[in-house]
Amino acid sequence: MASVANVQAGPNTADSSGLQRWSIEAVVTLLEQPLNDLLFRAQTTHRSNFDPNEVQLSTLLNIKTGGCPEDCAYCPQSARYDTGVESEALLDVELFAALRKSLKPTALPDSVWALHGAHRKTVTSTK
Repeated sequence: MASVANVQAGPNTADSSGLQRWSIEAVVTLLEQPLNDLLFRAQTTHRSNFDPNEVQLSTLLNIKTGGCPEDCAYCPQSARYDTGVESEALLDVELFAALRKSLKPTALPDSVWALHGAHRKTVTSTK
């Protein structure tokens, strides 16, 4: 068995579209390594590319609450359950953009916004 040190640090072949792909041997070799060795390798790679003490903060914004017509037994947003929470319509894109612009940079010093909503299908914007 090859050691993880002998496996390239990343994908080692490119497909016809130019995307980098890992070989099966490289993936198997990587997965056969002890967990602590993988954690050390991941941290070493991370530290060589990013500030080791910086933490990415994210904001989760609920853009639609309840009333999802999908009958997912595990999800409390489903119309199947009476949770006592009033349903709210999908947050307007312009309202969200205005809210985000109105915040001072120090109010939410984050770099990522995650938007969550109870819905049946993905809605894509044409903007």
